[in-house]
Amino acid sequence: MTDIINFRDQVIPVSDVLLKQVEDSCVLLNLKNNNYYGLDPVGHHCYSRLIEADSIQDAFERLTNEYQVEAQELKEDLIILIESLIKAEVVYLKPKER
Repeated sequence: MTDIINFRDQVIPVSDVLLKQVEDSCVLLNLKNNNYYGLDPVGHHCYSRLIEADSIQDAFERLTNEYQVEAQELKEDLIILIESLIKAEVVYLKPKER
């Protein structure tokens, strides 16, 4: 699925998804199909940055400043996270005008 992740796109939560905090983690639940996805504290933070940003690139740049991690490693981790969230049907990508 990696070939469909374009960092100019925006990550949008599916409209019928609930986020429930569970101690230090959270769970995203799609109410229409009962798909869910659990996130640890770092995953939750990355998810929050992704859905509030205008693009994946914007979230990536902000997270690069917040975490001490190599840019390539962060990029790969974000792609894995986004692909997993899409597969769980709790987010989708909104292409930006090109």
